[in-house]
Amino acid sequence: MKKILGENVLVEVIKKKAKTKSGIALPVRAKSNQGIVKGVGPEAERRTRLKIGDRVIFKKYKEINEIKVKSKPHYFLEVDDILAKY
Repeated sequence: MKKILGENVLVEVIKKKAKTKSGIALPVRAKSNQGIVKGVGPEAERRTRLKIGDRVIFKKYKEINEIKVKSKPHYFLEVDDILAKY
């Protein structure tokens, strides 16, 4: 991966499970809003102190730039789209 610019963050999406523990099937269209940070732009790093490997929760209903890296979905997010780090 090349350098991430500005206030952008690259996040690998954590897939939601298709079924709950009790066996209830979840709809496929339910997108996950959790991920693992894979890259951080310099301004985003200064503002949020995010680093590679952090787990984050981001805004769910927003137009997101999605790319595939090694066949896994990744999102380019703006730093303001990140809601929490856990």
